[in-house]
Amino acid sequence: MDYREFIQLDLPVAVAIVSCGADWRVEEANAEFTDVLGYTEKELRETRPQKMVYDEDYANLVSVLENVVRTHDNGKMQLRIVRPDGKTRWVEMRCSVLAHYDVKPYVVLFLWDIDEEKRREEHQKLLNQKYELMEQLSLEYPFDLDVENWTMLRSYRLMELRGQYDYSEQYFPVDEEVLTLCPPDQELFLKAMKEAATEEKTGSMDTRFNIHTENETPKYLWFRTYYKSIADHNGRITRIIGRSFNIDEDKNLQEEVRRDPLTKLLNKLEIQRETDAFLEGAEDGTH
Repeated sequence: MDYREFIQLDLPVAVAIVSCGADWRVEEANAEFTDVLGYTEKELRETRPQKMVYDEDYANLVSVLENVVRTHDNGKMQLRIVRPDGKTRWVEMRCSVLAHYDVKPYVVLFLWDIDEEKRREEHQKLLNQKYELMEQLSLEYPFDLDVENWTMLRSYRLMELRGQYDYSEQYFPVDEEVLTLCPPDQELFLKAMKEAATEEKTGSMDTRFNIHTENETPKYLWFRTYYKSIADHNGRITRIIGRSFNIDEDKNLQEEVRRDPLTKLLNKLEIQRETDAFLEGAEDGTH
């Protein structure tokens, strides 16, 4: 089939035929292709290829075309085209050799407009970088529990407390992650998470996190976690998200205030409070 006949086929995609010699040149293009690039067919033939492709992507495009011609394999890449008004637009390109005419290879290009999708990706990437920077400058640690898979985020920032600086964030089973907490806090944590997984809740809890590795004697720091259940459009809870804060210094200070500076035992006021709490519990039948 002649390439001119090929371009006349009613294909629901942007298509162009490119001749690849010392330089590549658009020979034919359908209406969808000219719409994406913003050039007329005549302008496409007369405009230098370098002008229509973003500078940083041009060398990669040439490399892909050369490889397609040399190997007859299919090629694909994402690149930015430059429209006549100077604005760039992201497209996904796929190509293959169609035929040879006068010893010159002719390649068929298919384009898909992915500009909106790429802009969203770039925006999300910037937001992620912004949030990472904010986390680094603050005392916050991200908290994220996937209810359906019952897995929990192991934050790279928490791993840095253990001296692990090349750690990438991953999700691990909740029953495994809870073992990093001080044993008396593990049941408290699981109870709170199971409640938040069955009905929408907003709450907070204080737990102690082990900052030493498995082979070391545990060393615990106090963290306060604020959390919230997140439901989908059907009302089914899918995640529990929030932020954790290192409150170890505050907890230690509170404990110091409760104790006599000389004996390190509970001071009289705290003994009275502990006694009152015990007696109230006894009356309720909880002791």
